[in-house]
Amino acid sequence: MIRFLQDFADPQVIQHTLMNVVNLAMVFAPNFLRCPSVNLTTIFENSKYEQLFLKTLITELEVDKADCAYSEQEVIGRIKEQV
Repeated sequence: MIRFLQDFADPQVIQHTLMNVVNLAMVFAPNFLRCPSVNLTTIFENSKYEQLFLKTLITELEVDKADCAYSEQEVIGRIKEQV
């Protein structure tokens, strides 16, 4: 999943989606990390750390492309077809 998000962080893809790494982390962090608290203040305060953690994974984690079920060019090609 991280490799998939890394493909969307490619500058060519960002031109079409207008979703940079910060935006990707903001949208996907709640799906990766969930604060177990029921206190809304705690949840809100933790969200910035969750986003930062996911942003770090997207920008820094080295994922072997051979382990992915799709190719980077396939993702870029599909995005260009839709525009």
